[in-house]
Amino acid sequence: ATLDEALEGTVFSVALSARHRNLGPDRSQARETAPMILEKAAEGDVALVFGNETAGLSNTDVQRCQRTVF
Repeated sequence: ATLDEALEGTVFSVALSARHRNLGPDRSQARETAPMILEKAAEGDVALVFGNETAGLSNTDVQRCQRTVF
């Protein structure tokens, strides 16, 4: 029902966003982040967090993740 519940038990979470933000977790492009996601997936569940098409992710949701991919 909430993002916090969805992220519970994950070892790594990535916010996917089309917007460049100056806050929150480190940002990187998808190609450079993919190996990191695979490495973390070997340790446990990972989450790729998408927003809706109209508004995207809120800043609060992005800040709940360990990495932002643009």
